[in-house]
Amino acid sequence: MEPFLDDLADDLQSLSFTSTSTATINRSTSSGSASNSGSSSLAPSAHGSFSSKTIRSGSLSLADLRFSIRLGSGDIGSVYLAELKSQPPPPDTNAGDANNNNNKGSKSDVVFAAKVMDKKELASRSKEGRARTEMEILELLDHPFLPSLYAVIDSPKWFCLLTEFCPGGDLHVLRQRQPLKRFPDSAVRFYASEVVVALEYLHMMGIVYRDLKPENVLVRSDGHIMLTDFDLSLKCDESTSTPHIVSDQKPPVPGTHEYLAPEIVSGEGHGSPVDWWTLGIFMYELFYGVTPFKGVDHELTLANIVARALEFPKEPMVPAAAKDLISQLLVKDPPRRLGSTMGASAIKHHPFFQGVNWALLRCTTPPYVPPPFSKEVVSDESCPETPVEYY
Repeated sequence: MEPFLDDLADDLQSLSFTSTSTATINRSTSSGSASNSGSSSLAPSAHGSFSSKTIRSGSLSLADLRFSIRLGSGDIGSVYLAELKSQPPPPDTNAGDANNNNNKGSKSDVVFAAKVMDKKELASRSKEGRARTEMEILELLDHPFLPSLYAVIDSPKWFCLLTEFCPGGDLHVLRQRQPLKRFPDSAVRFYASEVVVALEYLHMMGIVYRDLKPENVLVRSDGHIMLTDFDLSLKCDESTSTPHIVSDQKPPVPGTHEYLAPEIVSGEGHGSPVDWWTLGIFMYELFYGVTPFKGVDHELTLANIVARALEFPKEPMVPAAAKDLISQLLVKDPPRRLGSTMGASAIKHHPFFQGVNWALLRCTTPPYVPPPFSKEVVSDESCPETPVEYY
């Protein structure tokens, strides 16, 4: 499903400029409940008189938003850059500040990533449940490496989730820019460690992510990561950070074939160990630029996942500790997989992560910090049908 800007023109026109309906405002807290008071460093930056208080207070309406660039698309929706429209500055008795106020009101710099889903298409493809699951999970999250849900916009035709915009793009695109399209050891350690902490939190919240891949690991403005895309996630009734295996007897979930765990391919019950499998595939791809079980087609890829032994290329040279960690994560039998019994703790103590200060990850210098965001950088006016690889 790929609603392009021209396809959405009429509806987004009314959605962005004439609608007066008000969005449901959500801010995740440590308890998972909504909060309309207090400040948060995760709130988007304010501009002029339009402060983040407007968002938290519940007064944000569709008329306050302008949709501009399509950042990317997925199975159940497309992601757009959404801006808060400029607001006139409040009256100020200090004449000396008049020019500053005029400048502040000239342009909005409060931007979001807006995941827009077509309700009719969701219904025709029986995908409403996935959209609802993503919303419910986003409402629970309160973690520096996971998205903050700022608003849910429910219009007659469109369902929209407003989250943080990450100007650094995703790790798939960033890997393509590396020499030989591979990350150095230090970068893999940095990104993998932040993913481990994010997965640990999700499992503690009773959430099995099930969709880890470089395309779903975004780079924030400070260079740290944010996992995205939770429509394939499994929400459980209890923490999955213990040996408990969550039974899910549904058919194999859709997703990237190369990242599916053997128990998902086989249609077995599965739980949090599938995320540790995908961590192994993720690290392998960051190191080598390819995934370990990819075949000439989807069927052979799935067969390789279930039956083929893990092999490492001779080049490039990858540390022995990294290979050992990947090997323990890519054990096909879930109970024997690293992390299946002791959770993230076992992975954190692996020699590959020696020297990582887990308590101060956010203070670690990232391997890459994106330049200041500019719409001109991501906009491709000459080819509007080409997705911009930001999400």
